[in-house]
Amino acid sequence: MALSTTASANDYYVATWGDDAHTGLTHEQSVRSLDHALSLMGTGDTLYMSDGTWYGEVLDFVGHDLGGTSGNPVTVKAYDGNPTLSNGPSQANMIDTSYQDWITIDGITVINGYQGYHASWNSHLVIRNSTFSNMRMDGINFWRQVSDTLVENTVVTNCGEHGIHYYNQLDEEIMYNHVIRNNDISNSGHNLIDLHTRISNVIVENNELYFTYDYSGLEQVGLYLHNGDTDNITIRNNYFHDQPRPLEIFNSEDVVIEYNKFEDISGRALMLSSFSDESYEKNARVFNIYFRNNVIDNADYGVMFWGEDSIYQNIYFINNTLLNIGYSDFYIHSGTFKNPIILEDNLPREQSKTFTFRVYPSEAISLIDSSNAIMASDDESITVCDVDASSIKVESIDAYLTINTYPIYAHPTTGHVNVEVYKYDTSLPQGEILVDFTAKSTDGGSVVFTVDDLQPNHCYDIKMDGVDFTSKQADPSGQIQFTSSEWSREHSFSVQETTYSSYFSTTADAGSDSYIVLG
Repeated sequence: MALSTTASANDYYVATWGDDAHTGLTHEQSVRSLDHALSLMGTGDTLYMSDGTWYGEVLDFVGHDLGGTSGNPVTVKAYDGNPTLSNGPSQANMIDTSYQDWITIDGITVINGYQGYHASWNSHLVIRNSTFSNMRMDGINFWRQVSDTLVENTVVTNCGEHGIHYYNQLDEEIMYNHVIRNNDISNSGHNLIDLHTRISNVIVENNELYFTYDYSGLEQVGLYLHNGDTDNITIRNNYFHDQPRPLEIFNSEDVVIEYNKFEDISGRALMLSSFSDESYEKNARVFNIYFRNNVIDNADYGVMFWGEDSIYQNIYFINNTLLNIGYSDFYIHSGTFKNPIILEDNLPREQSKTFTFRVYPSEAISLIDSSNAIMASDDESITVCDVDASSIKVESIDAYLTINTYPIYAHPTTGHVNVEVYKYDTSLPQGEILVDFTAKSTDGGSVVFTVDDLQPNHCYDIKMDGVDFTSKQADPSGQIQFTSSEWSREHSFSVQETTYSSYFSTTADAGSDSYIVLG
């Protein structure tokens, strides 16, 4: 009978009070230098770093040909306190894992160096619970042919170039499978997160990206999808604030941007753009972009389309909230539009009944009432969904498209509610259905509906699924409220004026999340 054996992994310990004459196999027998500690290690081993600061030393996995395998990674991990690498050699990478796979860095602080972490031509890299601060170049740098990375629960701040930089080239294989989550990234000379060329299958979630001092120049972007083939990206639950250009999408496709907040933006919250290059086979395309359930609050511009060569196709803006926009909510500066650009169920700025859609130059568009669209050329359109053509207009040489929304609000106790309005005309005579819509709560909670622009103090019947549901009297401002808590399926509602004269008290608002439905 043949027996197979595998080498057991070892734990090693390093401390600033240690001695390189020690074995390093226990905390009490810690070695002193990082270089010696790495020289002891092999596949599957873990190095525990004790609290303390190593000045002028680096973690050089390349020089020791040290890497792991699937199921047997090499790990460097904090043993206690705050183990720190500081003041590395000039132009040296403080941590370098290039050409070595399956390496994890956990709980290490890196400060005052040239570049915090560098990797090239390798895969399966993890950085977590760490800090990279005051780098002259990048905090974390994945440079060409790096795939399967995870950066989480890490602080990256005050770096001269980028915070986290993924860099590839158009003539190289795509760098796949990256997760950037739960990080605090601030104050870089260029971009906080830069996904540069042929980076695919990326999740960027639950991060905070910001500047603590003035970065109002043209160099700073929060998250930049950069150059080309930066595709299949999910950007969710991030908080972008205090910066001029939080998110830019450049020559990309299949991007989902959802549940993010953009706040205190001195420029544009989102810019879509592209370039034309003979060496790039997918010239100038921004395709399949889904911008949904986001909040933009206090920005000069909401969303900007920019670039004469840009080709936009299948762009969707759904269930977003735009508040306190200084200029235009949606600003089209240039480009060619193919297939629909869809706006649906967005809350306009400052909870007003209109938001602006500016198109420049004005001679490039015409209004097609029958399709509720503005046209760049034949068969190329921007479509505004579910809006009566009479509420769309292009006026003056600046060509502003103004979209009226219905004064109806839905406040769920929890989660979200989807509302689709089929009719909203409060000027109709008594007996006519004035408002007709369907609604469905996403998590089964009750919803308070508020309907405005009714006749003050008049009485109204509300029907649910064609059956009498409740009656309300409008308040002196012409508003009624009613609550539904039966959400096993989608329901239809209608409102019409009645002859009743008795007073019906309104239901209190039960939730804090509000949406105005773009008709």
